[in-house]
Amino acid sequence: MTGKTITRAVYEKVGVSQAESSRLVEQVLQEVSVTLVTGESVKLSGFGIFSVRRKGRRMGRNPKTNQD
Repeated sequence: MTGKTITRAVYEKVGVSQAESSRLVEQVLQEVSVTLVTGESVKLSGFGIFSVRRKGRRMGRNPKTNQD
């Protein structure tokens, strides 16, 4: 894998320990997950808005046999 992880970016930019940056990232992701589960949307300024959408069912198809 190339590039930085979120945890490493927090560690380097904020200046907290790696363990603390890991806890911060986990807390943020947990909060985002809980908020999405409750049906609310999550806005990350400068990045985007996350929301859960309900989509209709669709038929799956086996690509090898072409059967539904």
